[in-house]
Amino acid sequence: MGKRTAATAGAAAKKTKVDPAFVGIQDTLKKADHLPASCRAMLAAMVPASLTTPSENRSKEQATVIQWIEEVLQKHQGQLSTEVDTVSTKLSQLEATKAERLSEVEKAEATLEAKKQVVPLKKTALTEAEATKDATKKLLDEKLAEKQVCDADFIAMQKEQEGLASAFVEHFKIPLEAGEKLHYDELKPFLRNLNLQESFMVSLPASCSKTKEERGSFDEIVIQTLEQELLDRAAQIKDVVSGPNPEREARDAAIQKTEEQLAGDVAAQEKATEELAAAEKDVELATTALDEIKESVAATEVDVKASAKLHDKLRFALEGFEQGPLTNLKSFKEATTAAELCATAGA
Repeated sequence: MGKRTAATAGAAAKKTKVDPAFVGIQDTLKKADHLPASCRAMLAAMVPASLTTPSENRSKEQATVIQWIEEVLQKHQGQLSTEVDTVSTKLSQLEATKAERLSEVEKAEATLEAKKQVVPLKKTALTEAEATKDATKKLLDEKLAEKQVCDADFIAMQKEQEGLASAFVEHFKIPLEAGEKLHYDELKPFLRNLNLQESFMVSLPASCSKTKEERGSFDEIVIQTLEQELLDRAAQIKDVVSGPNPEREARDAAIQKTEEQLAGDVAAQEKATEELAAAEKDVELATTALDEIKESVAATEVDVKASAKLHDKLRFALEGFEQGPLTNLKSFKEATTAAELCATAGA
């Protein structure tokens, strides 16, 4: 009883044992999504019986099954080939894009380098513009100082002219015509430049402090003399202030020219400052552009590697399928009894 059970188990094991060459074919059939599940299962189940039968002994039904199996495998091969071609095309496009972007990187690097070289030139131009402006400013200060020294007397006369005209009217003419006392203290600052004798200078305070009724003949002479001297001094000042002065005019012309030059130098400095800022901004923008292109290249490189890996995987799957299930199917399809006998004899 025990021996029979063991023999039965051995026979069952032999029946359930599947040729490894069929496994790949059956797996492909089971994954054929374009077929109903029942058809896939039927074809997979019929693989061993159909393929192990020599070609000359196959029934019409078995030949038909093999044809169906072959069509499914060929369709699967076509799908794999299409996937390989699709990924290959995408990989080629990505590699072309990468090459273009690498070229853009080179151009961006050249552009950045060119813009970097501009910055030192603009800095030098700004330094020179600042030096020129400072030199012109110093020259203007020197000319203004020279004018102040050389025109000190002229300026003093201008101030004296203004003060004397007002003082003569308010402190001499008005009180004199009103018969009042003259305002000696207000007139005193202008007396030092008058051509008066010492005796008149001594008498002036007393004569000016008297009203018209209090003045004597000598006081009248003193007052008249003072009036004439004030008028003479005013006329003298007017001649000097209003008359031509070539040296002063030359100094003023030189100052005006230097002021115009300084204005031009200031404008040149401002322009140089703006140009330097623009050059530095160009470098900043070019650097940002280069970084963005490099990031794009890095992203493309990631895509290229992923596509290349997928391409290798799909190509390996296609080659494995063609050399495995597809080749096995062809071998079994064309197998004959004579071939089996030769194979057995060779073994």
